[in-house]
Amino acid sequence: MNTRTLTMAGLIFFFALTVPAGANPDLLEVAKDKLKERTLQSGTLDIYDSDKSQVRNLRLIAIKDIIEKDGASLIVADYRDINSGDIVGVEADMVSAEEDFLIKGVRIKGIQAVNEGASEEEKEYTDDEIQAFMMGYVERQGKFTDGKIMLFDKDNEKMRTLELNEIKKEVRRMGIFYSSSSKFTDVDTNDILDIDISVEKKNGKLKVQALRIRNVRKGLVGKEIFQ
Repeated sequence: MNTRTLTMAGLIFFFALTVPAGANPDLLEVAKDKLKERTLQSGTLDIYDSDKSQVRNLRLIAIKDIIEKDGASLIVADYRDINSGDIVGVEADMVSAEEDFLIKGVRIKGIQAVNEGASEEEKEYTDDEIQAFMMGYVERQGKFTDGKIMLFDKDNEKMRTLELNEIKKEVRRMGIFYSSSSKFTDVDTNDILDIDISVEKKNGKLKVQALRIRNVRKGLVGKEIFQ
């Protein structure tokens, strides 16, 4: 086989890799151009995901197939969600109209989450994710009590009504256990309580294990402790 033959064979092989099987190459270029037109304003293809109740901002990875049927073409493509990293399967109808083509009915046909296939037990949480979970727990506990939570103080044998001042920006890690220091104000006595919020990772999910009172400072006004 001579050099020219090898070169032609290489080009044919490359072309086969870059053009979806069975797709009309000319139609493929038209499809790319028409899909690109849908991104001119924001730079992304923006589609509402009803399952997530949010708009996904997508960038084209590749057109996987173009299926011609009854004078129309079904475009099948993969996109990347620029916010989550998820791979989003998209379908769109391309129809001819007055010597041009129009894209209609753009829709999501499947999601491959960025961490799909990984064991939940192997998920690693960032400090921000852990502390966001802690904050969410406190907010849920105080949902019907004006943001305040109830916690029993064993040393003083009393139930305290507490309001969160802050969760310190540090996470201590001990295997599957995480903890952060926090400050609460007792709304009845103005005592300031240093409390450790402990979280456990179980079956890949976070779960609050305990809120432990570490220290109580009597009768301080909450804002004074931060001056």
